[in-house]
Amino acid sequence: MVVALIAKRELLESTRRGSLLWAGAMILVLLGLALAIGWQQQKQGHLEREAGARASYENWLNQGEKNPHIAQHYTTYVFKPVAPLAFIEPGIEDYVGSAVRLERRDQHLVRFRPAQDDATELQRFGSLSPSWILLVFVPLLVIALTFNSFSGEREQGTLRQTLSIGIRPGQLIAGKFIAVIINVALLIAVPAVIAALLMAAFPGRMPFAADDVLRISLIFSGYLLYLGIFILIGFAVSAAMTSSRMALLLLLVVWIVVCIAVPRMVSDLSLTLYPTPSAFEFGKELGEGKSAVSRQAFETLGASSYWDVQPEKYGDLLQSTGEAMDEASDRHFALLWKIYDRQQGLQTIAGVLAPLLAMQAFSMSMAGTDLYHHQDFLAAADRHRRYLHELMYGDQIRNAGDRTLNYRAGRELWEKLPPFSYRMPAVSWSLAHSWPSLLVIALVFLLSLLAAMLSVKNMRGGANG
Repeated sequence: MVVALIAKRELLESTRRGSLLWAGAMILVLLGLALAIGWQQQKQGHLEREAGARASYENWLNQGEKNPHIAQHYTTYVFKPVAPLAFIEPGIEDYVGSAVRLERRDQHLVRFRPAQDDATELQRFGSLSPSWILLVFVPLLVIALTFNSFSGEREQGTLRQTLSIGIRPGQLIAGKFIAVIINVALLIAVPAVIAALLMAAFPGRMPFAADDVLRISLIFSGYLLYLGIFILIGFAVSAAMTSSRMALLLLLVVWIVVCIAVPRMVSDLSLTLYPTPSAFEFGKELGEGKSAVSRQAFETLGASSYWDVQPEKYGDLLQSTGEAMDEASDRHFALLWKIYDRQQGLQTIAGVLAPLLAMQAFSMSMAGTDLYHHQDFLAAADRHRRYLHELMYGDQIRNAGDRTLNYRAGRELWEKLPPFSYRMPAVSWSLAHSWPSLLVIALVFLLSLLAAMLSVKNMRGGANG
């Protein structure tokens, strides 16, 4: 009852401050604009990738008669589907590309990135997406709602009266917290969730998965928890400061450090501690490893090229070199993924200091735009590539006889390779990979709650003293 009365009083006070309503409305308009732009870009990307996939597969079917071994080197592309919720959280989508070439010898990285190497530093740091607005700008609204939550009452002389009637610190914090959450939910969260659900289910956009609703709910629930951290920090600072002006100044410093400075420093630190090779360097090392494997296979058979191989051993050579090259590719990619895992681990731990990092990782996972989902797509594309190899060298072994590279196959063989199809993992898979980030957010929330409780308790003791 006491908590409800406190929340009601705080809500009435906030409605009288028209400037906050205007600020919330401006952020909501900005968020709606970002959602609309993201949705339109996602729709366009979806249509382009579908068209590219159809054209690439048609080219594969219509390539004419060709040696199956040769066909594997000039084969087809598979396209990564646009994540259904990328219009909310684009994640790494703009930086990892959209298509993979299915070449026999090579396990390729994804090509055709929207954000090329000449992107500006500001673009690299964050685009104006709905998630970025929720991560960076909405906390400013929370600061405006909380900076004078206790210091303002102290300045007006009402705080001592409130404390004198026996209200406990927990009740006071709970009532004020509920009021701020309701304000944020009504001004930002509820309209954004409704808009996101309507856009996700819009006919003609792209297939609407059953767990998209759950993913959207988890994303915005995570953001409410994330914003709850700033609410509690605002309470702690406001209770500790005797002046609302000083509380506002300190909270703005906290915002700059937590939302701007620390994430950038951690990103640079992770690259320094665990540097990633450039695409050129990685491709060079991978190519050298596979070339060594290929030379060894030819040396074993006493040949310098495929033309020199005896017909009866040609199939064995195709199979052995293919398997050896796949093993070399797996080793190189495993080392690359290990570097990325270490970078992500450092950023997850740093989320204790900057919860933005942890929340961003959780949001990307729920939207299906993080590194783990990208790796899952690459794994699916590589399985398709290896299946292609099995079809081609299997046909070569069965039908080529002593013709080796002079053997030709046609559309009947090409049609045995089905169109590539990829389905994003279920939300439970995403949660299994993102629980450390969610745990960090919950931990920081509890630490913020503890700080607010101690700050209000000390304020109460000082008032009574």
